[in-house]
Amino acid sequence: MKVVKFVLPLLVSSLAASYVTDAQASVPGECDDFMITSQMNRYHESEEVQRLWISAGSQSKCVRMSPDLHNPVYDVLARQRSLRNQLETELRTRLDDELKNGINSSLRHRYTNFELKGGLSTTLTANHNGEILANVNGFGFYAKAKYTLKNVPSMIASAYATVKVERISVNAKYDFVKGEAYDLKVDPLHLDVDVDSRIFGISVPVLSNFINSRVEGVIRDKIEDYLNSKTNGWSKAMFSLDKAIPDDKFGSLGVSVKNRLTSLLPGKYIKMSSSVQKMDGASFYVDLSGDFTISMSNKVFQNPCYIYSDKACNLFPDF
Repeated sequence: MKVVKFVLPLLVSSLAASYVTDAQASVPGECDDFMITSQMNRYHESEEVQRLWISAGSQSKCVRMSPDLHNPVYDVLARQRSLRNQLETELRTRLDDELKNGINSSLRHRYTNFELKGGLSTTLTANHNGEILANVNGFGFYAKAKYTLKNVPSMIASAYATVKVERISVNAKYDFVKGEAYDLKVDPLHLDVDVDSRIFGISVPVLSNFINSRVEGVIRDKIEDYLNSKTNGWSKAMFSLDKAIPDDKFGSLGVSVKNRLTSLLPGKYIKMSSSVQKMDGASFYVDLSGDFTISMSNKVFQNPCYIYSDKACNLFPDF
């Protein structure tokens, strides 16, 4: 027998926050995982949901964005993922080229595996000259290339070269009015290059020089693109974060946060970090000098009561 979805009565709760007394109240359970799954259309197998939290001190409010995948929270997360993927693709291509070129003629390059590690973290601060300083870090990469001797079976003679950078840091200046970064500088890369000693002729210094001179340019160009990216041309904030906050949902809290996203005073900061390797589970977090925080997320929920499922409806899978 097919058990269909039921909707639990909404629980009434209050939001006690000095910043949000005039804000539109959250729909009770609006951002709760259980309430989302219990109210899903039973003819939909899954649903992709975007949520936005804003906090001031110990108080927090969350709204669920419209189901349209072109809502501004989804746009911010999708843009973060796209730019991260572009950086990963460019670095993979460049490292593959350099690991091919940095060997002698007796060797054959078979393949290069590459992975961009970590997420992009960006901090904006203001100096006493009124300049906005930007720093992007939190990411690194790992590459591993396989080589064989020409005309010799790989099972007899093969070797590997690995290249790692644990932490990459890029500094720049940022113009809020133009929404552009300039004067970018990549901190010296601390390359960890290791070559399998079973095959001679691969030079660690040569590889290091090849990679340093080529990869820094890729990082500088792609991070400039990253800092200059906006999803809305009318936005004054980096990444168009101000446009992701609905005007009618957060009241004075939303106004305060938007103002803090578009300007900086000396001694204040804006810290942003993303985790966007894929859209399901993507998140973005903003810290405004410890006074306010913003969290955005995208999550795919599977319908526990999908009408065409072979399993019975189960809203409590952990029990």
